[in-house]
Amino acid sequence: MAELDAKIAVVEAEIKEVKAKIAVVEAELMVEHPDRAALQGRLTALEGRLTALQEEKVLLMRQAQAGEATSSTVIQNLEQRVARMEMTAAPYISPRSVAHIKGAIFLIKGEASLGSAKPARLTSVALKAHESPSKLAKMEAFDGSGFFFKSADLAVTPAHQLTEAQKAGTAGVEILVPATDKHKTLRVFSHDDKVDIAYLKSVTPDPSQAFLEADSAKPDEIIGAQAVLFTTNIALQKQFASEPGQVQISQRIGKITSVWDTRFTYAASTYPGDCGCPIMIRGDKVLGIHVEMVNAVEGGISVKSLSASMNSSGPHDAVGLFVGAFPDLPVSHAVA
Repeated sequence: MAELDAKIAVVEAEIKEVKAKIAVVEAELMVEHPDRAALQGRLTALEGRLTALQEEKVLLMRQAQAGEATSSTVIQNLEQRVARMEMTAAPYISPRSVAHIKGAIFLIKGEASLGSAKPARLTSVALKAHESPSKLAKMEAFDGSGFFFKSADLAVTPAHQLTEAQKAGTAGVEILVPATDKHKTLRVFSHDDKVDIAYLKSVTPDPSQAFLEADSAKPDEIIGAQAVLFTTNIALQKQFASEPGQVQISQRIGKITSVWDTRFTYAASTYPGDCGCPIMIRGDKVLGIHVEMVNAVEGGISVKSLSASMNSSGPHDAVGLFVGAFPDLPVSHAVA
């Protein structure tokens, strides 16, 4: 019982601390602030933590009143439940982590632009870009996404975005890192069409290149969690941008609705070009990579695949591939 009383005291102390932090953030929101969105996200995260702590306290007090055994298993199960509650709250990703994540993302010239013989669509955006070369003009040539993973010269992207020549390693893969406005050439050294992932290496290593590490969350822990997709908005910007400007990487949030085998579904609006974008649930660790959008999952298989259309609207089931399901790297390219 003493162990239980001590745990209740710790929870009460943290509740007091979180309430104090909430008061500080609320006060900051009352005045002008350069990043109100980040503050609001911080407030939401703190409120989610407070709710989890309050429920934990109630559960502990009920356990104490009932005189239940305070075995390590009971405490562990309780902590896991609280962790899941925190994960289902709106995720808070600090501005520093957001900047780091954006720095690891790139646009890719792949199958849609290089492997198709169809003429380019003549839009007002394309005309404007043609008249005045700009970052928007450069974006017109890109059709997919990817990110650097585990090291500054190792990258990943869905295999279906690449041409056969790129997958064979006989053609390079041109990319643009929007955060730094750097153009680079990568080469595929390993790919798995069944899993739908390809590993790429930089032709010219850049030690300053940002990269993402894997999230340690287990598949059975993330049901109901809020996933954050960092999207390059390629299709939306090509379709609707009216002024030349920098590629805008933004965040879309959607609840994880199911998990099966190597994939998970989450309810979020996704568009052509989003494949290859990283999916997070906390901090700057990557949970998965966006690979497709569907509107049904039956027997562990995605069905009724939606065509790549700008007419889709509202959240639908998007599919992510767990980074933990990526094939092992060849020994010659293994990352320590």
